[in-house]
Amino acid sequence: MSAKEIIQVLEQEKATALMESLYGRAQAEENKKRYQAMVDGYVQTFGDGDIKLFSSPGRTEISGNHTDHNHGKVLAGSINLDCVGAAAKNDSRQIRIVSETYNQDFTIDLDHLEVSPKAAGTIDLVKGMLKGFESFGYQIGGFNAYLTSNVISAAGVSSSIRGRICTFKGIVRLKPQIPAAFNPLTASSKVSGLTSKARYT
Repeated sequence: MSAKEIIQVLEQEKATALMESLYGRAQAEENKKRYQAMVDGYVQTFGDGDIKLFSSPGRTEISGNHTDHNHGKVLAGSINLDCVGAAAKNDSRQIRIVSETYNQDFTIDLDHLEVSPKAAGTIDLVKGMLKGFESFGYQIGGFNAYLTSNVISAAGVSSSIRGRICTFKGIVRLKPQIPAAFNPLTASSKVSGLTSKARYT
C-alpha cells in the first residue's frame, strides 16, 4: 500500500475504531496522528513503496518479573504504549533500520551476519535474529524500516526490546510464510551465542 493510500485509510472510521481498541478512546486521535507522522517519516527517509505497518506493545509483568530469561515463568500483560513501524522491501541484500525515538540509523548486510566480538547491542541482536530465521530455512530479503516508540524507558515495560520485536513483526508482515509464533529471541540466542541478559535487554 502506498503512503497516500495508508493516510487515506487512517482517516476512515474503521481506523478510528481500531485505534480506540488498541489505545483507548482518549488516545485514538493522538495515535492516528502518530501513525501518519511515522508514514511521513518513512517517505522522507526512504521514499514511497509498498509499505506495511506493524506494532509491538510494551508489557508489564504482573508476576515473575525477569524470570523468563532464566527459564522461569511470567504472567505478563500488554499495555497501550508501543513501538510502531513502517517497512517495505527494497529488492537488495541490505536491511536499513531507522529508529526515530532512539536516534539510530544502521544498515545490515544479509551476506555478513557475523556478530561483533562483544556480542551485544541492537545490531548484534538483530543479526542474531536474522541468522535464526536463516537457520530455520527462511530466506529474508532486504527491506527498509522506520520505527518510533512511546514505550517509557527504564520503567520495567520492556522498552529496550520493543524495537527488535517490532523488527521481527515487520519481517513477518513482509514474509507471510514465516509463522508469527516463531520465537526470534530464542533463535537470536541459539544461533549467535548471545547471553540471556543480552537478548532480553
